[in-house]
Amino acid sequence: MKNLRAHGHLLDGFIKESKHKILLELKSKYDAWALVNDITTIRQKYVEYNEFFDEHLSDIREAIGSERKFATFIGHRLEEFTYLLCLNICSSKKNLQVNKFSHRDIISWVGFNSEGKLSVIGHGADLAIGNWRKFTIKNGISIGIEEKDFFVPNVIIECKYYVSLDMFRDIVTESEMFKRMYPHSLFLIVCEVMELTEEFQKMKKVWEAYIDGFFAFRPGKRTNPGKIIIDNVNGFEKFLSNHIQNL
Repeated sequence: MKNLRAHGHLLDGFIKESKHKILLELKSKYDAWALVNDITTIRQKYVEYNEFFDEHLSDIREAIGSERKFATFIGHRLEEFTYLLCLNICSSKKNLQVNKFSHRDIISWVGFNSEGKLSVIGHGADLAIGNWRKFTIKNGISIGIEEKDFFVPNVIIECKYYVSLDMFRDIVTESEMFKRMYPHSLFLIVCEVMELTEEFQKMKKVWEAYIDGFFAFRPGKRTNPGKIIIDNVNGFEKFLSNHIQNL
């Protein structure tokens, strides 16, 4: 499991390095959505945070200094918001956990290797909602019994700053893999910007078989994104909330 407060931690680090006024103002806007537990406030203040971010984009970029650091900072923004949204949606479901997982935590394939021994392969996820289960693996060919904890997802979320056509093809392949193991789980994509061409429509029947929801919060391209659309944010929250409440 990895740090899901990376956006806020990066911001704290930038402030320590430069103490630039614009970063202190940004921190105040960040705290308004990242340090509360009310889902309506989180959603509303996150939109306001993004609007402030857009208005002062050049100043924030200059204060951070490094383009690489700035890109990483932007990349974690939506992931942290989505994580907090999921936490609040799942708060009444004590058996559900929300987290980011490494490549070994979620079973993606079970079979036999070239030596005839049972092989269990794990995979990671940007975000997943579900719970841990202990698997006992007994192989008649090898000696002994192996016990290992794996996370069984009810929802898998790919959370990206932008999705291009090439990235989308990779995500579809990943979703197909997960759906084989967890056919009743949801696989969702949430991003700030969707950079897809007419080729995307040609893939529609393919991706609809494996992807249960695709949510983009902004129009435009990653180099020139439009303003965040609150109805798109609300649509994602409502879709996820309805699913979780019915579990």
